[in-house]
Amino acid sequence: AYIEAGRLAEAERLSVFLLDIRKAMYGKEHPMIAEMYGNFAFISLKKDDAKTAEEYARQSIALWKKTSGYHHLGNALTKLGNALTMQQ
Repeated sequence: AYIEAGRLAEAERLSVFLLDIRKAMYGKEHPMIAEMYGNFAFISLKKDDAKTAEEYARQSIALWKKTSGYHHLGNALTKLGNALTMQQ
């Protein structure tokens, strides 16, 4: 909700907090962590930081592939495509 409202600093702060909780609960290699990297990519896109968004999207894709094969890649691939498009 913070992302959609444009409150990106709060969104990022809460996302870091949530990432730490998820890593403590699930470990570093879990689909819930891949999802968080996607959230960071989305925040970066909203901040017009395409390079950081690309890095997070690639991390998300790599972790999704490692933990779930090729399932659930659509959202991460879209974020990567948006980041690359922003960079032309």
